[in-house]
Amino acid sequence: MKPISITDAARVAAMSDRNFLRRFKAQIGLTPSEYLLRARLNASCMLLAATDLSVDKIARRCGAGLAKIFRKRLSISPTEYRLAGHRKHGDGT
Repeated sequence: MKPISITDAARVAAMSDRNFLRRFKAQIGLTPSEYLLRARLNASCMLLAATDLSVDKIARRCGAGLAKIFRKRLSISPTEYRLAGHRKHGDGT
């Protein structure tokens, strides 16, 4: 929900920015920014599928630029994602 800087993350890990970036990529296999982008996209997909929250509200919760991320990564808009049947039905399917 709020911005996360490399400097803040490195400080929490008691590392320099450069060492944090290198170690993060070695351990996770992604840069911190790619990891965060994927986490925000996953959270958005879950909220679109499991709630009736508006796309705008989900975008505010998961980070700005939601429509752009959806278009780039999934080739559809968040609304199209929701309407394409990615919602859970009342019977649990």
